[in-house]
Amino acid sequence: MSETIDFSMTKRRFLAFAVCMGLGVVVLYLAGIVTGLLIRSVAPASKTGSVKSPVVTAAVKPPAGTPPSPKTDPSAGGGATQTHGLTVQVASFRDRDRAERFAASLKRQGFGAASIDEVASADQTWHVVRLGPYQDWDSAAQVAEEIGRSYDLHCSVVPI
Repeated sequence: MSETIDFSMTKRRFLAFAVCMGLGVVVLYLAGIVTGLLIRSVAPASKTGSVKSPVVTAAVKPPAGTPPSPKTDPSAGGGATQTHGLTVQVASFRDRDRAERFAASLKRQGFGAASIDEVASADQTWHVVRLGPYQDWDSAAQVAEEIGRSYDLHCSVVPI
């Protein structure tokens, strides 16, 4: 004694199905947004507001036993090469005021004085915020990592 089940789709059933599917999609979309907001790390806001940087570069540790790249010092006479140290490139801005505010924020956070260098690129001038000099790679990389955690940035350790 088998019963037959009617699977016919009436307009009312179709409308209920479409509404349920639409609500399901909206709920899943909003859950993804909320989950993304909860998982994403948020940089602490400074007293003057939150700081975002357009530059994202990674700090890469060189292989063991590799000295930092030497730089030629013309004052040493005869084109002798000397190692001047390392610097942590933190961020760059087109606007000098933003670079200065960010450098002041780094100083207030205890990272020491930051230098701001101008770099010309095509038709634009960038104001690069750097910390240092550091004498060894480990101390520079440690500062780069700490800034990365504090400001949600990726910093570069570069030879001077």
